[in-house]
Order: sequence, then structure tokens, then C-alpha cells
Amino acid sequence: YEIYQCDWSSDVCSSDLITNCTQLQEMENNLTAYYILVNNIDCSATSTWNHNGSQYRGWEPIGNRTTGYRFTGSLDGNDYVITGLFINRKQSTRDDFGLFGGSSGNISNVGLENGRIYVSHDSNPYIGGLVGYNLGTISYSHVKNSTIFASTYEGVFFLDGALIGGLTGSVEGNSKIINSYVENSSVYSSSSGGLDFAGGLVGYSSGTKTVINMSYSHNNTIESVLGSVGGLIARDDGNISNSYSKGGMIITTGTYAGGLVYQNNGKISKSYSTTNVTVGTGGLIGVNAGSISASYWDNETSNQTVMCGVETGSGCNNSHGKTTAQMKQQATF
Repeated sequence: YEIYQCDWSSDVCSSDLITNCTQLQEMENNLTAYYILVNNIDCSATSTWNHNGSQYRGWEPIGNRTTGYRFTGSLDGNDYVITGLFINRKQSTRDDFGLFGGSSGNISNVGLENGRIYVSHDSNPYIGGLVGYNLGTISYSHVKNSTIFASTYEGVFFLDGALIGGLTGSVEGNSKIINSYVENSSVYSSSSGGLDFAGGLVGYSSGTKTVINMSYSHNNTIESVLGSVGGLIARDDGNISNSYSKGGMIITTGTYAGGLVYQNNGKISKSYSTTNVTVGTGGLIGVNAGSISASYWDNETSNQTVMCGVETGSGCNNSHGKTTAQMKQQATF
């Protein structure tokens, strides 16, 4: 594939043009480069990659969350889609899984569709469709029609739980998610660990400087055994704005759930949820220790009559629960 040299007088730097899944996997050989997809990428062959004598392990995530081994370059998907990505790991030596294991780079304009990610682990893995552990920026990207699945390993529960999301398991530091979404997908964790966070878009947004803006979770099923579950994000310590969780269902055998976010320690503004919370504590937020403004929930589709299950912060307002008909009217907002 072709290599373009840097033009330092502009914003264009050296680019590796990617045309197939093998070249996509070879990004692991240079974690600092600028990559561009030039067509849709079929990765269905990864279901027969990396046999270890007992199973096909599939795709090897690019980079990991350890400092010095993260992806720090850029991937511009050029509005193309990666299909059929397969990961199957049991008791792996790594604990970050997705197209990228760990990234502090820039990922943009890329779709991941019909992916299958299965992880059995006895530690606390970071699992997402695009990125397991994210310290960078994800923009104008999506995951659709995919399964992201975390289970116990040989009957052993996760020691601390899993951080699992349709797009990324976690966002940390100054990372951002902009104009991105997850749709028609399943996010599942069987952990009973105390730090188990499962979200339609993100498992855990950690740090007061993280930003999630103009992003959404649509028609997803998010399920966790006793863990914390949110339609968009399970736990948020940062900033969410102009985002939503629409349709789909939250399932948990515990009581830790919220239509948009289960545990909010940050700031939420101009956001909403219509997601069905089968067992939970709030139509929008499960536990609010942060602030909420100009945000709403559908009190019919959610099966929840209160905005927040527990309020120690500010902004929970039960009058912001609206009927399905009201949620479709501009005057409501």
C-alpha cells in the first residue's frame, strides 16, 4: 500500500492507505502513523485468525492501555465501514479489547458493523467495539449490529468487574467522543464485581475533563448481572451534552440502572432518554451526585416515574418526565 510523506506546510502528514483487513491489522507495527481507509474493509476472515490449539482468538487489538504501547496516531475511516471483526479471548494476558485495545490518538469517520467480541476474564477488562481503553478522541464514528460480550472465566467472577460499552469501555483524562453512536447492538456483562459498568455507548467516563457531545445509543440491549447499567453511559464523572439514549432495553438482575446514566458525578445538559429500564431507579439517572440541566425522559417507554432514583447533587426534576407524545413536540424542550 502507498505511503504519502508529510507536508509540514499543511495539516497533511504521512498516510498509510488501508485497503484490506490484513493491512488494518498491521497498524500494530506502527502505533504513531496516520492511516486512512480507502474502501470498506471485510474482516470476517478474523474468525479463523490466531488459533492457539484450542480456539480461534481472532483479531489482535491495536495497542494496549499501557503507557508507551497505546495507539497515538490517527485513523480516518473516510466514512467507510469495517465489517465482521471477531475477537474471542479467554483468560488473556491483556485486559483491553476492541478494534483498538488502548488509544490516545484520533479515530474518526469509521464504522464497525456486524462485529463479535467475546471476552472471558477473571480480572477487570476494558471492552468496547472500537476501543477498549480510550484516552484520545473518537469522532463521527459508529458501531452497529454488533455483540460485545463479557463473561466470567471458568466460574470465577471478575475481581473488580468489567468496563464495557458499545463504542468504548472507558474514556479517561481529556478524551472526547463527538458525533458518534451505537445502534442495534448488544452489550452484556455477567460480572458481579463492584466496579462493573455497562453502557450502550461507554462503560465508564472517568475524569472531570472528559467530553461526550452529540452522541447517542439507539435500540441497543444493555445487560449486566448485578452491575451498574446506563442506556448511554453506566458511570459519568465528566461532561455529557446534546446526547441521548433512545429505544432499546436495559436489563439487570440488580437495581443499578438509569435510562441515560446510572451514576452521574459530572455534568449533564440538553440530553434525554426514552430507553426501557426494566429494573432500575431512575428514568434518566439512577444516582445523581452531579448536576443536570435541560434534560428529559419518556415516563411511558422507560417504565420509570422519577427522573433520578437517588439525588445528592442538583437538577433532578420529576416534571421533566414527559409522555411519548410530548417527547415528540419541540415545545417540550
